[in-house]
Amino acid sequence: MLKTYKFTLAFLLWMAFITFLSLYSFSDFNKINMEIAFIDKAVHFVFYSVATILVCLLTRERSNGKFPLRSTLIYAAFFMLFYGTIIEVIQAVYTTDRSGEIGDFVANLVGVISGLFIVNKGFSSNSRLKWRH
Repeated sequence: MLKTYKFTLAFLLWMAFITFLSLYSFSDFNKINMEIAFIDKAVHFVFYSVATILVCLLTRERSNGKFPLRSTLIYAAFFMLFYGTIIEVIQAVYTTDRSGEIGDFVANLVGVISGLFIVNKGFSSNSRLKWRH
């Protein structure tokens, strides 16, 4: 059964990982001051690129490829941007040492667009991979 739903499981684990890292207090780690320019934005970009790819593969897996690619990309974009917005709002309102930032949302958005591009390119008609309709 796990083999049948490998992308579903991977997506759920990835989203749990993102949620944990987005909401957990890392105040104890502030003692280790690693200042790498824009590393936070790069992490957001990677998190949301991978999550977007996984949600597309999950949709393909769960629908046996019957859900059209274009609809999947639109669904994935809205879902991931909604999720990213909710996380930023929760950080701003409900956490004491985390803050929701517009820059993080922009990094999430660029990551989502990147993930959509990768899936679209990977399953385009010119690719060896085919998205059954």
